[in-house]
Amino acid sequence: MMHKSYPFIGHLITKPDALPVTPPDAFLGRDELRAEVEHRLDAGEVVLLHGLDGVGKTTLASAIAGMWTVHESGGKAVWINANDDDLGMLCDQIGQAFGSRAVIDAPSPQVQIDRTRALLDAQEPVIVLDNAASAQAAREFVRRVVSGLPVLITARDQLPGPWTPVLVKPLSRQAAVSLFYQQSGLTPNDHINDIVALCSRIEDHPLSIVLAARLVALDQKITPGVLVGALPSQYNLPPGASLVQTILRVIFKRLSSVEQAVLMVLGGTFAGGGTPGFLASIADLDHAYIERAVNRMQARGLLHTVKVGGYSCVTAHKLVYEFACDLLDSGGRLAEARTRTVRAVADYTTEHGSDDAALRAEWGNILGALDQATEDSDAKAISVIAESVANSNLLSINGHTRLHEQMAVVGSARLEALAEAPPEPEPEPEPKSTPPVHAAPTQPAVPTRPAAPTPVPPLPPEPAPTPTLPDEPDDWPGRELVEQGDARMADGDPASAIEFYAQAMQIAQQTHNARMMGRTLVKLGQASDLAGEYEDAAQSYRQAMQIAQQAHDAPAQCEALACLGATFMAMGHLDRAMSAYERAIPALEATGQAALLARTYNNYGSALVEQGELEQALEKYDMALKVARTVGDPISECDALIYTGDVYRQDRQYAQAIEFYDQALAVAGQVEDWRLQEQAHGAIGVALFEQGNAESAVVSLEKAHAISRELDAPERERDWTGYLAQVYAGLGRYDEALESYNRAIALAREAGDRYGEATYLNDLALVLTWRGERQQAIALYERAIEIAREIQAHGDEAIFLSNLGMAHMDLGKAQIALEYFRPALAIGQDLNDRIQQANALGNMGVAYGALGQWSDALECHTQALEIARETGNLYEQSNHLGNLGRIYQLLGERAGAVGAFRSALDIAYRLGDEEGKAAWLYHLGTLLMDEVPQLAEAVSMLEESYETRLAGNHHLAQETERRLKRAQKRLQRLQKMGAAIAPASTPAQRQQAALASESASASASDMPSSLPEMPGEPPVDLPR
Repeated sequence: MMHKSYPFIGHLITKPDALPVTPPDAFLGRDELRAEVEHRLDAGEVVLLHGLDGVGKTTLASAIAGMWTVHESGGKAVWINANDDDLGMLCDQIGQAFGSRAVIDAPSPQVQIDRTRALLDAQEPVIVLDNAASAQAAREFVRRVVSGLPVLITARDQLPGPWTPVLVKPLSRQAAVSLFYQQSGLTPNDHINDIVALCSRIEDHPLSIVLAARLVALDQKITPGVLVGALPSQYNLPPGASLVQTILRVIFKRLSSVEQAVLMVLGGTFAGGGTPGFLASIADLDHAYIERAVNRMQARGLLHTVKVGGYSCVTAHKLVYEFACDLLDSGGRLAEARTRTVRAVADYTTEHGSDDAALRAEWGNILGALDQATEDSDAKAISVIAESVANSNLLSINGHTRLHEQMAVVGSARLEALAEAPPEPEPEPEPKSTPPVHAAPTQPAVPTRPAAPTPVPPLPPEPAPTPTLPDEPDDWPGRELVEQGDARMADGDPASAIEFYAQAMQIAQQTHNARMMGRTLVKLGQASDLAGEYEDAAQSYRQAMQIAQQAHDAPAQCEALACLGATFMAMGHLDRAMSAYERAIPALEATGQAALLARTYNNYGSALVEQGELEQALEKYDMALKVARTVGDPISECDALIYTGDVYRQDRQYAQAIEFYDQALAVAGQVEDWRLQEQAHGAIGVALFEQGNAESAVVSLEKAHAISRELDAPERERDWTGYLAQVYAGLGRYDEALESYNRAIALAREAGDRYGEATYLNDLALVLTWRGERQQAIALYERAIEIAREIQAHGDEAIFLSNLGMAHMDLGKAQIALEYFRPALAIGQDLNDRIQQANALGNMGVAYGALGQWSDALECHTQALEIARETGNLYEQSNHLGNLGRIYQLLGERAGAVGAFRSALDIAYRLGDEEGKAAWLYHLGTLLMDEVPQLAEAVSMLEESYETRLAGNHHLAQETERRLKRAQKRLQRLQKMGAAIAPASTPAQRQQAALASESASASASDMPSSLPEMPGEPPVDLPR
């Protein structure tokens, strides 16, 4: 029967005597295996040692880690007990090993991962994941935390993952016999026939040999021959039994009563051991008795001692621990023993609650006791343990999710503060149409979730009151009504303005004043535009053009034509808008309407931007700028400057963008126009944030926000509040981000903006997720989805569903996540939104991969790639090819992985996508490192990836540099050995080959012709 044990906290090893298992002086029968593993680790590989329990995996890992600290200058090893499936706990163990509060106190899982990776980058240890229980947790740890560092994993089974599996077999017969002599103290060749027969009987299993040899050494009545007669063969064992258990039964009968009691106490613990004082409290024995018994049991090979936080902790081998558990279980005493241990843990944490080192020493038992107390509904024990630990420095928001959940159950004040639910939403006002503004989904290499809310772009200046056209007679009866309409327009009340203009229109018709009819129709169109009644506006402008033409009123005709172009833009008719602008511009020049000409040039440029014609748009903005400066129109001048900056920002030329924004700010300051200053400050903040200068961005955005509040413009205040929240979140200032998002939600509710409310609820949930408060985030996502359904914003409903699925993925609940990704896909299909379909399929592929359903994962990623090709979206093709490459790499389908990554790289070269190029070069270089003839090409690719990332993402550059150094070191060593290594291509040659290719998509020869057959479990024959 398998019994789960809980890990001690990981620890740092800087010298061999700190190893958790002391390797023997003569490491018999493992020299070649150890040399192979050390060679692979030296090249930066991840190695999985797998084999039977007791075959010597941990001992081998301990010997290698010890040698690393000796041979490497200042070498370090970090030993992690990985028999838990929580990525956060693995990161916590790293933090505890180095005493890093930054890691332990990280505000979110992603921040904790980033900080752990940075810590390991700086320390460069060899990392041992001992007794890995979860392939998924180990894979995530290797991919996201320790990429590029040497990692040694031990596990019973050959787990699928991005590592080289190395089978640790039983010893050779000669080595087994030598080990028996070494451990028993017998003179070589004494009892040789019996020892050979004994090694044969126990199939050269190292732990069994050590236990048998120690028994012979300590019990004069036991000889090798006696043991041969006492042990059955493997074929004669009862079902489920092992030879180790048989040997342990023989040993148990020969233990003293105190030794037997200690072994039974160990079976009742949750970590398979503990400090002698803790064990004494469970057994109710004197501390001295326990220590003497432990020493004798160590001599028998049953126990060993590890140092944790300055405390000596006794621990048993996994097989010995399971034997002790089975002894208790068979006598019906296991539950009673575990209950006794829970009480001992409660007493221990109460006594040592302020002693972090003491709590570290018993961390595995603390976690196990909480689980047991929860299973037993022992709220008192949970409360005592959780409250004691909560006051220590060991509590991690991200890693020990089990502890948090149990503390929440008993009402821990600390956890309640972290999980405080947002206030109940107020009754929503009637829906109000608001243009959708939401985050674009991320690439589906991870489930689709916006990295942060996409801001509302800087708003264009409010329309200035339309100047009165010249030559209007002062005695015209409708003049006063027109002026009243103009005043309502200036106040932002287009509905009232329409009423006054309509009355003036009636007077113009009654008096048969065609000139005033045309000009009043222009004003009616402008009021309808401001009210969002675009069809009415277009009709007014058309009528105005006809009447103005009949009245030979060229200025009014030109203005109606220019305004009609703007209305067409608002309606999405870009071609018709540009046609109107092309006709209006020469007419405006001829009539000398310079101010309107400048605005029309700006509008024309904006239409060109919509069509992706950026160079032509810059030409129009430049014309607008020249005209505005000539006539002294600061509004159009600022527009032209800001719009020009926007084009450069869109092209990621942030320095040029900020230069134009600064000019706009100077103009706005000269004329003391606060609205223009608000816009310029906001634009500068946006550019600074996208440039990566978030600290400076906050200053500019806070100025824009303050001006909007001073001008009492709640809609713009809401926009800047939401954007500031995003920047605060990006800086890790989560409290300010939460406050800002809550304010944005309140403003959206006051305005009846249901869409904005849903969007900000979604964004708020993202921040809570980063803080580790996933249950609150889930509740907010669900509310955002409800609103999206109520207002029938189905496209955004799909995005919120994807985010909700992502939150469940963060909790390790991939099956539940699929329940949200699937309807997101269905919405994309209903809307015929191919991009949404591809994103949902990519998310589903990630979830299926987490569940080990590899065929489904590959199918989803393949379908997503097909959609990207169908829509001609090369960026998405590159992303989905990368997803496929990672799946193939994980499954050991090397040819498929290389083909997918090469195709993705070709696209990145063609698009000038520096980020994608760096990523695919890194993956390809990592793959080719394992192929000796391609090692020079791998080094060249990693060098190019490093140089590319150095210019953009310094954090990823550090990760790439580590892998590059390993590859360079390996290349130098193999070149000295005379290995046949092909010459490398240059970056220019790779780019030329990519540009010369007929298609950036993967060809049939690049990708596997069919998906590999995988009925359930992934293949285990991963490449070395």
